[in-house]
Amino acid sequence: GPERQRLDAAGGEVVERPGGLAVRRPLRPRETASGDGPEAEIRRVLEAAPDSFATLGFAAGDAVDARAARAQYRRLALRVHPDKAPESLRALAKEAFAKVEAALERVDALCEADAAATSELHRFLAAAGAVDSAVMPRAWARATLGVEEGATPEEAQRKADERKKALSKLGVFADGRPAHPDAARALDLLDEALEALQAPPRENLEAVAVSRALGLRDLKRPHDICSAEPQIDALQLEAIGTYHLALLSSSTRVLEEAEVVARLRDFPRQPKAASLVIAQTASECQAARGAAPTGCLASSVVGVFEVQEEKLPEPPQKRAKAEASVEKVRCLHILLKHKDLRMTKDPESQVRLKGRAAVTRTQAQAERELLAMLRALVDNPNTFHVLARKHSECDTAMQPGQSAGDLGWVSRGACGSPQFEAVMFSLKTYEVSDIVSTPRGLHIVQRIA
Repeated sequence: GPERQRLDAAGGEVVERPGGLAVRRPLRPRETASGDGPEAEIRRVLEAAPDSFATLGFAAGDAVDARAARAQYRRLALRVHPDKAPESLRALAKEAFAKVEAALERVDALCEADAAATSELHRFLAAAGAVDSAVMPRAWARATLGVEEGATPEEAQRKADERKKALSKLGVFADGRPAHPDAARALDLLDEALEALQAPPRENLEAVAVSRALGLRDLKRPHDICSAEPQIDALQLEAIGTYHLALLSSSTRVLEEAEVVARLRDFPRQPKAASLVIAQTASECQAARGAAPTGCLASSVVGVFEVQEEKLPEPPQKRAKAEASVEKVRCLHILLKHKDLRMTKDPESQVRLKGRAAVTRTQAQAERELLAMLRALVDNPNTFHVLARKHSECDTAMQPGQSAGDLGWVSRGACGSPQFEAVMFSLKTYEVSDIVSTPRGLHIVQRIA
């Protein structure tokens, strides 16, 4: 499809692996020595000759000119011509012979444009050799650019610019692109060498099962093999019900699909809590497997979509009565402060926090504490007032019995926080909210009436 075409145009390689397809930087072998027979020569031309000089069999020390190119062509034609290939290889031989003919035409055109620059291009491509690793060694990069170990990025860039200027003698299009494919390959190798010196040291890079992502520097420089441009698809939700969309980082692969679904079902209308618990569970599983600290970092974003039954317009009197019935709600809440709050003094928490040290927990720590409470409430939602009395940092936590955390009856428009009010009025009776952020801190809310 279009995505595969984009990957091919960007120079990506799609490989098969357990579980599906994956994308990586292409590995390009480079061989110039003749094979042991016609079949070996045909496969060398098709699979291990990424440039015209390699296709014709020019070794690193060979002189390159139009006469030598034609001599190489005549030698190869005897080995890969379709008329001389067995029936089983005839189709491959046609492809190989066409590639050899095109290579001769390209070398002739390069020699005609600038013989000295053509020889320099041949030496450069021969010295660069094969691309046999997703991580290009720094030693290879220094040799390709012609710089010593310890060279500054500015020195490496200057050497690359000098080589590019020399290659421009072979011709460029109006937009600056090289006019010859072999010169374009040389420019790509120069860019890869610069990236190998500038990128953080890496030991190994695996193929990834995505073609669009944030990060993945190795698949974005020097070419955007993996794109960061979002792909937008529209999905029509028609059946009545609740739908979840979960965007998961690669570290969450440690979780089975059933585990992710179970977490979503635990928090059907609490996307933030679901996001946090999926990421937390994945991190814990990675740590238990002995993953490196960076491998234990996991993230998820959950969205909830509700499709409700379309209701017919009600008579004005009935509609007014229904609206009046939800003009007031009564809720319990649990409040946790964190050190990143701009509100330094909270008159509604002065009694509860009297004599306590200043809050030092971060917002992330507060979220983890509330998440632990939400997980406990999944098993026993009737203990909300108990948790409020034990943990909440609002004065309402000091109220007796089941009134711990009770905000009393709240009318529409009477709450100081529109976001907090919207959460209260959206809850069903005895339903527990998602984690809510206000200037006072982080809350969870339970509607009781």
